[in-house]
Amino acid sequence: MSKKDKNHFELLKVTKLKDIMDGTVKRLDTSDLSLQNDESVAQYKFVEGAREAAKKYKIYPGCYTIVSSNFGTTLEKFELKTHNLLETIDNTKSIKDRANQFFDNLHVYEELVQPKIRNILLYSAPGFGKSSAINSLSQQFISEDPNTVVINWTTSAVRSSTVESFFSIGSQFDNKVSRMIFIIEDIGGGEQEYAGNRGVDSSLLGLLDGNSVTFKVPTFTLATTNYPANLLGALADRPGRFDEMVRLGAPTATERSALGKFLSKRDLTEDEIEALEDESLNKHEFSIAHIKEIVIRSRLSGKSFKEVIGELVRHKEKYEKGFDEKGSMGLGI
Repeated sequence: MSKKDKNHFELLKVTKLKDIMDGTVKRLDTSDLSLQNDESVAQYKFVEGAREAAKKYKIYPGCYTIVSSNFGTTLEKFELKTHNLLETIDNTKSIKDRANQFFDNLHVYEELVQPKIRNILLYSAPGFGKSSAINSLSQQFISEDPNTVVINWTTSAVRSSTVESFFSIGSQFDNKVSRMIFIIEDIGGGEQEYAGNRGVDSSLLGLLDGNSVTFKVPTFTLATTNYPANLLGALADRPGRFDEMVRLGAPTATERSALGKFLSKRDLTEDEIEALEDESLNKHEFSIAHIKEIVIRSRLSGKSFKEVIGELVRHKEKYEKGFDEKGSMGLGI
């Protein structure tokens, strides 16, 4: 190996241009090389020695999202957003029970000489509280153990091969990290910016199987999808890739009124309770997002819960018929 091959530049940090422009970052650190694009500035230092000895990206306790750019793959601080919903409604308890069952019984994996990882797939139509449940769970686990790391991967933004490479050869956990919550958002749904439909590729399978990546800390994976029918049977119906598939259902009649009261920040009238608990709504599977819209639209328009519910029901029926009628595509009529 020549001397030139042994020398290389190592990434120091990536700084967003908007942080420089708004004064959040006062000045850039000293570096040997800086590269700038439309969004950020990447700074590098010159390192003498074998390329194989280059320092891996260190993963510390905290909450992060995976970011990939021309300058490499890094973790960016990620703020968990809470929707402040009733735990009985947003399925947090159900998911937390599964996570505790895993973390409290790691000795089982040690006795069986198996990797300490468990993968759960949450599925439902949009608006049924998958994200809020995961965020609530993550906050609770970080609060209980500050050495927890939560890593969020938005599949529409970062390729699975990039994530696989980052965990397998591009990073390492700091010794303080005790466990990981790995969130995989929206598997198998929609379009990617850089290619067409998202499929299930070998990199994703390798991550889930543990064939290409063996996490050094106990890892509880929570993946979400709005379109379970899009997932291949090899992914969705094979223990070891997803150990459990958990469907988040619509709130029941009594849960609808409880959620309506919680979101309204007041006691509901008898008419409002009756409207929310109407058994005929069960077939429409009103989501948490629907209940929130009922409360807000009622306040904005001055309409009763019953009137708003009627609008939403008519919209759902129109949608389910494929919008045969021409006209407004919004939530209203």
